[in-house]
Amino acid sequence: MTQPSKPRKANPQTVTKPAGKFILGPVCFTWLARANALPGKAGAVGLALWFLQGVTRSSRFRLTREVEQLAACNRQATYHALTALEQAGLITAVRCTGARPIVTILPAGIAANRPIAAAAT
Repeated sequence: MTQPSKPRKANPQTVTKPAGKFILGPVCFTWLARANALPGKAGAVGLALWFLQGVTRSSRFRLTREVEQLAACNRQATYHALTALEQAGLITAVRCTGARPIVTILPAGIAANRPIAAAAT
């Protein structure tokens, strides 16, 4: 004869995966604040780039259409935002004709050396 099994207690160290998409951290708040201070969709594109960094697990990756979808903007607005982020010193982008750019998210320490006002012009 078998004993009835006892209900399991929840383990407080068990981590459940969040539903849907999420940004893999840590994400530098200073970097995000600088991106949000830029004109247009730069803040939204910046968040989408951080998402892609978490997906690829690399700070250097090729831009995908998913960035446009996550930032809710068209290709032209995405490229304008990339230019603004690059001028602000938050990213570097290597552009080749006929291919999507390769983006590198720069650490906040490098980006902090440039003033926001100079980056927005």
